[in-house]
Amino acid sequence: MADLDYSRDDGLHAFVFVDHVARDDTPKALAKRLRGMSEVVFASDAVGSYLAFAHLRLDDRDDLSGLQDLISGALREQGLRCKYGLEVGTYRVGAKRSTPDIIGLVSIVVRVGALDAVIEAFEELDVVKGASILTGDFDILAQVNGVTVDEVLEKIMQLQGIDGIVHTSTALMDGRRAESD
Repeated sequence: MADLDYSRDDGLHAFVFVDHVARDDTPKALAKRLRGMSEVVFASDAVGSYLAFAHLRLDDRDDLSGLQDLISGALREQGLRCKYGLEVGTYRVGAKRSTPDIIGLVSIVVRVGALDAVIEAFEELDVVKGASILTGDFDILAQVNGVTVDEVLEKIMQLQGIDGIVHTSTALMDGRRAESD
């Protein structure tokens, strides 16, 4: 059985999928501002299904009100009008936890009842660094890493053959870029 953890006690994690920025802004500038916020674990501009991405963390796992305040307050002030996903569990380390290489974030919609089978397939393929089980538009956010873009794309293509996956969307980012800004 795959290593799924639904009893996380290291806070409340959520993900931000930015699909547009204000006309006078850029995804790179937005990500840089987000990285200055205490609740942001990681933020970067991206190439693919969304323009930028951020991983949020609040200390208290039950602080949904605090997350809602963050979304409707400080994040809205940054111009964010986007999709969010709340992490309800993890496979291995969960998505987007400190990786300074090429990152592919694959948002996955899973056929009803197929979540465990998809995670088991991750184990067999061994191309996923970690994944988060989400609420929202996606069921899983899987992280694939590599030293080169081609290496990451090759791993992502392996995910396409997993039975139980209905739809994927992918964004790529350079983890070194996010750390050097």
